[in-house]
Amino acid sequence: MTTPIRVLLIDAHQLVRDGLRDRLEPENDIQVVGMASSGDETLLLTLDVKPHVVLMDIDMRGIVAFDAAKEIERMRPAVHVVFLSAFFNDRYIESPSAPRRPGTSPRTRRRAKS
Repeated sequence: MTTPIRVLLIDAHQLVRDGLRDRLEPENDIQVVGMASSGDETLLLTLDVKPHVVLMDIDMRGIVAFDAAKEIERMRPAVHVVFLSAFFNDRYIESPSAPRRPGTSPRTRRRAKS
């Protein structure tokens, strides 16, 4: 049996965290190991629960998401950070403070034109 992917969910809204957890938990190869609502909580939980993936909202309280991602990379380089955003504006993703790893590029989903 394969070791499940350990996922930490970060979003300011409890409803979003619960929805993501409810969607991911039934998957046999994914284990939700924690949830938090701020960047500060994210850093503490990352050390405590040792996730493989941090699924993080770009817009949250406390430490800025990109700064949290950089700190996670410093503390636990093997952890992958995936950003979520409800924004249709690319300014967050194109921000100079957005973390970049070799071989990655920002991906955005555009609203379909009516």
